[in-house]
Amino acid sequence: MEDVVLIEIEGEDIKLRGILGETQNTKGRIKEINEMSHTVVIDVL
Repeated sequence: MEDVVLIEIEGEDIKLRGILGETQNTKGRIKEINEMSHTVVIDVL
């Protein structure tokens, strides 16, 4: 998902919210957060 403005994590549940308010839910874990390139890598379970 692109243009994510909010990431909520509760256990293995990850909720992503986009700039226009759209949401995407997935199960996984965050593998990497790179603030230089503004990316988050999620391992989906």
